[in-house]
Amino acid sequence: MEEERVKEKVLLTVVGTNHYHGNDVLKVGQTVLLKAETDNQFDNEAVMVQADKLGTIGYVANSVTTRVKGTNSAGYVHKRLSGVWGCLAKVILIGGHRDEIIVLEAEV
Repeated sequence: MEEERVKEKVLLTVVGTNHYHGNDVLKVGQTVLLKAETDNQFDNEAVMVQADKLGTIGYVANSVTTRVKGTNSAGYVHKRLSGVWGCLAKVILIGGHRDEIIVLEAEV
């Protein structure tokens, strides 16, 4: 019998939105999908962030230079999502320097 995974609440920083739809498509309280991207050729710990009807809107930050202090890395979340289709997260903050910061809350 497979052991049940205990979920943990984490905070995450989203990066790369400027390469997709920007931050204007998101609202605080909005639900997004996190999916481990196992075939990413640039980052083997990539976790994509997807919004309904838009598809990919960015990625979970994985570097200490891109993460907001106190948020978890994509590598940590990628391991927690191993073998799971993905998980839902909620946008809890849009703001900071030129409104470029997005913080999510998820249970992984």
